[in-house]
Amino acid sequence: MNQYTAKSPHAAARYICKNNLPALLGHTLVQLLVRAIAFAPFIATFFGVTYGVQDKLASAAGFGLSFPLYLLIVLPMRFMMRGALLRMAKSETDKAPLRYAAWLRFGLMRSFRALPWILPLLICIGGFYYLWNIAEATLLPRVIRGAGELVGGTYTHGLILLALACILSAVLCFIGWRHHLALEFLPVHTLANKDAFVRSRTLMQSQRALLAHATRVNFVIALPAVVAVLILLSIDLSGRLTGSLQFDAVIILEAVTKLKFTQNTLYLCAAALLILYVPLVPYRKAALAACLAVADKQHG
Repeated sequence: MNQYTAKSPHAAARYICKNNLPALLGHTLVQLLVRAIAFAPFIATFFGVTYGVQDKLASAAGFGLSFPLYLLIVLPMRFMMRGALLRMAKSETDKAPLRYAAWLRFGLMRSFRALPWILPLLICIGGFYYLWNIAEATLLPRVIRGAGELVGGTYTHGLILLALACILSAVLCFIGWRHHLALEFLPVHTLANKDAFVRSRTLMQSQRALLAHATRVNFVIALPAVVAVLILLSIDLSGRLTGSLQFDAVIILEAVTKLKFTQNTLYLCAAALLILYVPLVPYRKAALAACLAVADKQHG
């Protein structure tokens, strides 16, 4: 563990990245590759691939193919990079056996434990997909208007209420998934132990304040990329909006769900993510690893 770890997670992260740059580049490329493979079936639906089903069901079919790939490929490989970051934070040799079976097992167990927290978001996404792609065209406006009437309001209030429900479900999903954040950083031999989840919580609770600080800073670091993408998409949409909330909501939903933006806008969004987000992912994760390295030293 380097001298900066206990003082500032992100100072430690800079130290980790500087001294392990080639290894981190390799890990990052592997993580990008496995995500590209897993999400390829879903992304292909935005380019006209239908998998033999109706156009309105193509994205669901693509998601149905990508989801098991994510579980089988991406979920276990998250352990590989995060475990390496913890070893780097502890100044250990970045070598450890590949234990795909253990990573897959604990990744699935973590997902199952987080399911009650993730379920509200899945319901929101599934409900919206049904209303937008499958149900009759008038049903979604009726649902929005009905939601507004529940609070004695109008269509606008219903739209705000449903948007808040989606945001709340996303926050719950984040909280539930983060509950065992440390699990993916644990050494392979720890994952062979049935008490791995207990160990994960022990490490997180012992450095709760430091992890919370690192998470807040990580959010700020990721913000420029998100803002840049939103600005680019807003500029693209601005010429299509009518000034009517009801019609504009439909225009925005249509554009977002079907990626109906100009090719130039999509290229600029991809460039913004590649420049402002992807290079900083190892840095952000290294800061979390630095926090857990402090906890690991305290608890042995």
